[in-house]
Amino acid sequence: MKEIKRKNIIKGLKLTLTISIIVSVILLVRTVDLEQLKQMSQIKPRYLFYSIILMLLMWVVQGFRMQILAIALDEKLSLKEGIKNSLVGAFVANVTPFASGGGPVQIIFLHQLGISLGKASSIIIVQWLLRHLFFGILGSIFFFFYRYLIDPGKLSEKVFEVAVGSSILITVFLLFFVWKPQVIPLIAKLVVRFPLIKELFKKESYRRRFEEIIDQAYHEIEIFHECLWTLASRKKMELFLAIIFTGLFWVFFFMIAPVIIMGLGGKPYFIRAFIMQTFMYLILPYIPTPGASGAAELGFAVFFAPFVPLHLLGILMISWRFLTFYIVILAGGLITLRMLNCRVNS
Repeated sequence: MKEIKRKNIIKGLKLTLTISIIVSVILLVRTVDLEQLKQMSQIKPRYLFYSIILMLLMWVVQGFRMQILAIALDEKLSLKEGIKNSLVGAFVANVTPFASGGGPVQIIFLHQLGISLGKASSIIIVQWLLRHLFFGILGSIFFFFYRYLIDPGKLSEKVFEVAVGSSILITVFLLFFVWKPQVIPLIAKLVVRFPLIKELFKKESYRRRFEEIIDQAYHEIEIFHECLWTLASRKKMELFLAIIFTGLFWVFFFMIAPVIIMGLGGKPYFIRAFIMQTFMYLILPYIPTPGASGAAELGFAVFFAPFVPLHLLGILMISWRFLTFYIVILAGGLITLRMLNCRVNS
C-alpha cells in the first residue's frame, strides 16, 4: 500500500512538472526575446531577497496557524511540525487532481504525532473553511465595491461573476452544514431516491457502502462541529488568531508577484495584483490537473496581462511560479519522501 502511494505521488509529480514546464516555456517564448532574457540577470537582488522572505513568512504563518488550532483543542504541536505539515500538505495537493490529496495526508501526519483523528480532521477542516471564507468574503467585496479595478483583459466578465457566485454558494453551504450537521443523513436519503442515483445503487452492497460513507462523514462532522463550537465559545482568541494568520498568509503570498515586478523595474500595482490573484485563486481549486498545472501559469499571464508589460510577463510568471510552486514542491517533497521511507522501514 505504501509503495503504491509512493508510485502515485511520483506519477503525479511527473505530470504536474511536465505540464507546468511546457506551459511556462510556451509563455516565455511568446513573451520574451533573447535580449530581454539577458535583462533577467539585472534583476535587483534586494527584491529577490524580499520575495524569498515573503515565501518563508508564508511557511511560518501556516505553521503558527496550525499550532494555535492544535493548542485550542488541547493538543501539543510544535511550530516546526506545523510548518512541515503545511509543506507536506501543499506538496501532495500539488501532485493530486483538484488538490484532493493534501488534506487527508495532513490529517494522517497529525495523527502520527499523537493527535486524535477527530481533532486532526477538525484542525485541517477549520483551515480549509477559513480559506473558503477568506476568498468568499474578499472576492465578494472586490467584485461589488472595487469592480473598477478589475480588468478582465481577454477574459469575459462572466468568469468573475461565476467565480464569485460559486464562492458565495459554497461558503453558505459549508456554514450551513457545519452549523446543522444533522441534515446530512436526511439529504443523503433524499439523494438516493432520485432515479439515476437509484440505478447506481441497485446492488445492496453499493447501497450499504454509501450509507457507511455517509455515517462516517456525519460522525466526523459531528466531531468537527463540537471542536468548532469549542473554538467559537471558549477559544475565541485562538480562533481570532487563526483568522489573522489566514489573512497574513494570503497577504504575503499575493505580495510576491508585485515585489518581483519591482525587481524587474516595473510598476507593482499592489492593490490590483491583490484583487486579480484573489479571483485567480477562486478558480484554480476547480482545475482538475495536479496543482492546477498549466492553468496556474496561463491564468497568471491572463490576469496580469492588463497591467504588466508584455516583455516582463513571461519572466515574472516564471519567477513567481518558482517561489510559490517549485520550491514548495522541493521542500514538501523531501519531507514527504522522508516520511514514507520512515514508514516503510518501520
